[in-house]
Amino acid sequence: MTTSNVERMRELEKAATGVPWRWRNCAGGSPELVSPPGGMLLVMDAVRHGMNGADFRFAKRTDGMGGTMHKAIELLPKAGRGVPDYPEVTNPDMKLIAEMRNCLPALLEIAEAAQELEKDATVDGQLCDQLSIVVNEPKWAAFKDAIAKFNSLKIEGL
Repeated sequence: MTTSNVERMRELEKAATGVPWRWRNCAGGSPELVSPPGGMLLVMDAVRHGMNGADFRFAKRTDGMGGTMHKAIELLPKAGRGVPDYPEVTNPDMKLIAEMRNCLPALLEIAEAAQELEKDATVDGQLCDQLSIVVNEPKWAAFKDAIAKFNSLKIEGL
């Protein structure tokens, strides 16, 4: 993996609301994405407008704690002439959700390739320390291909 992609992923991870994230139903029956260990920090919720849809809201924090909820549309530049269809997102949680979905296929390929290499490196139930025993050319090539795909991603940092 390129250092820049790893660094960008780490920036996103550090800036976003702490983990784990869990879905729950709030008292009104609307879904909320919360971070339980942080005293139920709200990451995202949806506020319904009767039968006319809902607004997704995200927390806007200044100190990593608390914060106020803002409609997602309020966190994006206003639509109009010269504003791209997919504007730059500045809310860390919104950015993390989008970028991790974009990264998931490449990360899964890396994990699957690593599992295959681990199988080859296991002898009598023990993981071998000697790489020379492990190398299986087709699996090593798949691992390198998965890393190359990850490196080709354009992960947006903060």
